[in-house]
Amino acid sequence: MNSGELNLKRVYEVQGRITQLGYDKTSTKIIPSHSVLIGLAGQGKTRGTAAMNYVELCTNQSIASILPSDLFYPEFLYQNIESRYKELRDISSGDGGRGGLNLQMIYNLYIPLCSIQEQKKIGEFLYLLDQRITIQNKVIEDCITLEKEIQNQVFGQISAPLVPLSSISQRVTEKNTALESDNVLTISAREGLVSQLEFFNKSVASENLSNYYLLRNGDFAYNKSYSNDYPWGAIKHLEKYDTGVLSPLYFCFRPNKEMVDTKYLQFFFDAKLWHKHIAEIAVEGARNHGLLNMSVGSFYSMPILLPKMHDQQTIAEKLSAFQRKRTVEESILNSLLTQKRFLLESLFI
Repeated sequence: MNSGELNLKRVYEVQGRITQLGYDKTSTKIIPSHSVLIGLAGQGKTRGTAAMNYVELCTNQSIASILPSDLFYPEFLYQNIESRYKELRDISSGDGGRGGLNLQMIYNLYIPLCSIQEQKKIGEFLYLLDQRITIQNKVIEDCITLEKEIQNQVFGQISAPLVPLSSISQRVTEKNTALESDNVLTISAREGLVSQLEFFNKSVASENLSNYYLLRNGDFAYNKSYSNDYPWGAIKHLEKYDTGVLSPLYFCFRPNKEMVDTKYLQFFFDAKLWHKHIAEIAVEGARNHGLLNMSVGSFYSMPILLPKMHDQQTIAEKLSAFQRKRTVEESILNSLLTQKRFLLESLFI
């Protein structure tokens, strides 16, 4: 029986289990299969999120469950409530931070009522569309896995000298003193350096951007913040825009394009061959407030595998082909999601 936070739109199996004794000592109840689950609380996206379970389970009190009556086909009710995510967020108490829902708020929702036969057709069609979206997500995950494997294979087979990063790049320390750019950047795992406005739908930067580093197209930045996915931080280059600004907490550098191909260098960093160097210079106890501590000189002494320019370009082009494949699959996913949104808006007016 699951006692964790709701994080799946569809629950076919449960990961966390409790003993019968543990269950008897709690106030939780068995939730029948084909119930609609709704997140009641949470600072993130959980609040207002809907799910449907296909197995019996139990949850904590931050998740409400609704067992549809005979008037509703379960999948139809689930799809309708899922389409009301923004509405549920808006009616929840609080200012969008620690706000919460309660059952009365949910019971006050008006659900369009049509015949069971029509509900079944709508619910089953949207279910099939969800299945297709799930498959497409898996296709993209497989593409990413294959990309990483190919990258590691390619760089593992290269026979070329190692040179320090400082010999093929120049550190960027130019400040945005003339306010040439107001495009505040952040690092995205898939998109590289992207606008905070695009990524977060808001800017979390200081109002005064004059002290930020000014980056130009092709420049790289190292984010020293670490996480489970990026235990040694992330290095990405600016590709989408002509200019952008970054916090001085980043290490920024501009590659010498006569010596190194920008795309090749990005693939080198994506392959994470540089992690060993960071592990050696960010000594134990050097992590502070979510950042990896190291000297500028130590970072720029990072060894870079540098074949001849022609070979770099050949490698970059081959690896780019896998990226283009993933881009196509992501475009298909976006089309499916757009179709789902259109159908929800059209069917549940």
